[in-house]
Amino acid sequence: ASAMATFGAGWLRNPANPWSYIGGGQLIGSALEVFAHASATRGKPAFGLDHTVIEQILPHRYPFLLIDRVLEAVPHEHIVAIKNVSMSDPTLQGHFPGNPVMPGVLIVEAIAQAAAVLGHLSYEQGLTQCLLTEVTSARFRRPVVPGDVMRFEVQVLKRRPPFFWFDAKCLIDGEVTAEVKISAFIK
Repeated sequence: ASAMATFGAGWLRNPANPWSYIGGGQLIGSALEVFAHASATRGKPAFGLDHTVIEQILPHRYPFLLIDRVLEAVPHEHIVAIKNVSMSDPTLQGHFPGNPVMPGVLIVEAIAQAAAVLGHLSYEQGLTQCLLTEVTSARFRRPVVPGDVMRFEVQVLKRRPPFFWFDAKCLIDGEVTAEVKISAFIK
């Protein structure tokens, strides 16, 4: 087990195949099989992923890894992720001194990262590339400040692989903070 990297709570990445996982001591296989296993063992259609799993899926690292946890995901359909906003976030140190506000462009980037995780979980062998191709209809309803917990809800609108279109919103305490439509090249 020492040669395997920890994959979340009890999940291990298979060293022989980087896109397969071992859960509960048994080989699970692809990302889709991980969801099937979780569904069978927990009675839910999806499960949460912590930051250690997200770091294995996305190439981003702190301070540019903008999602902390995936609460729920259904491959090819939707994902729900969160980001805890803290005064210690480097961006908030200078945006704006004395009145810290999360930049809207980083809210959109966090939504794109959640969509990339969904893309990874939707492909049997995981994703090899994910590029944001379009941002439309972005609306920001209220400032995001330290102490807020951003909840990203991303729905697949349409897919024509390798292109996907998403409808997304960011909520804080159930209130819509931002809405955006994005598309991405995912393979």
